[in-house]
Amino acid sequence: MEEKIRRAKGLKNQKRWTEAIPLYQELVGEKPDNVNLLADLGWCQSRADKRHEAIETYRRLVELESDNPKWYYSLGYQHYIGEKEHRQAVDCFRKALELYPEYFVVKYRLAYSLLQVAGHRERTETSEFREALEHLEEARTTYQKMNAREQRSNRINYGKICYQLGKVYAELNQWDKALDCLGVCNETNPSEDSWYQTAKVLFRRGNIEEAFSVLPNSEKFYVKELKADILAALGKQSESIKILQEVASVRKKDYILRNVAEKFLAQGDFHAAYTWVNQAIVMKPDNHKNHLCLAQIYYNLGLLEKAKQSAEWAAELKLEGYGYAYSEAYELLETIENEINALDYLGDDEKILRSLGIREGRISKINGDRGFGFIQSGSESFFFHFSVVDAEKQSELKEGAQVKFEWKLGNKGPMATNLELV
Repeated sequence: MEEKIRRAKGLKNQKRWTEAIPLYQELVGEKPDNVNLLADLGWCQSRADKRHEAIETYRRLVELESDNPKWYYSLGYQHYIGEKEHRQAVDCFRKALELYPEYFVVKYRLAYSLLQVAGHRERTETSEFREALEHLEEARTTYQKMNAREQRSNRINYGKICYQLGKVYAELNQWDKALDCLGVCNETNPSEDSWYQTAKVLFRRGNIEEAFSVLPNSEKFYVKELKADILAALGKQSESIKILQEVASVRKKDYILRNVAEKFLAQGDFHAAYTWVNQAIVMKPDNHKNHLCLAQIYYNLGLLEKAKQSAEWAAELKLEGYGYAYSEAYELLETIENEINALDYLGDDEKILRSLGIREGRISKINGDRGFGFIQSGSESFFFHFSVVDAEKQSELKEGAQVKFEWKLGNKGPMATNLELV
């Protein structure tokens, strides 16, 4: 047996987890209550991504040593790395802290799991969110009380704690505290994401140029989205829109399409804004924000009846989905009602209504051999294939020709449909 233990430990030390597991299973079969053998088996199972087997092993350890916080932490960690098992992780981590209140890494793991349990809707008001904040703050205080040697060994986890705490403070709009924590993280455990979060906080606090200066150069979609928002705040709407259109072509999310619409709305291009927000509504018709954006576009076009209908629908969706009144929608409705009464409004302009969704532009580039081209319409470029043009008109396609068309979002960006020569 001693030889088998030696071989199993050798494989474990060489990180040959999968090979070590059968040996440890044999050893545990011979000595089922041996805590050291079970601990080594659980470690190898966890490292070999045999999570469900590791859970059973750590449950056995909890049974054998119910007063040992390490086994509750180890069991909780298996749930922590699983999908949608954070509630189970919370129970284990809480027990570990009950047994050992100064268990540093457990405070961080517990806080993270609590934030996952808190969800995303109105979560700052939940008990889980408040408890997570408490544990993160306690963990930071614990680290600051450590001696130099202890701080060195816990430096990486401290950086993770400050990162998470910075994000929590940002959700509470406590910008200075958020920047303080993220600054520590950028010193102890810097990453692309920590600098992204720093830029995000600076942007939300109004430090636009500083936010742009620290934003990492990344292909991650959320970094690009923040870059687009920063550029828009710097008055570079066209650059912002171009970035968002690139993201929208590969990431099919309604909020990105709406973000493009909002940028066009800010630019005063209401027809472009209309077509983009309608793409968002098609993708997610029950999102109240999409309908409020449409209401704002109608309002800017002077289509007050349509604006009123969309704002009312946005308010109803918010109330149904969240149980809260949609203050932005009601503010717009009040403005619309006041203008309708003041103007003795006779109805929406049918000509404007008919023109919505129809774009005009000119062919900027054409490839007759391959049967495609591009249309420039305002600041946007639209791909088109000859097949969207009547067959008898295809021979008339040439660069500089004026066209009108509808469009949709394709895999490589906006694509023209129902194209007609003007």
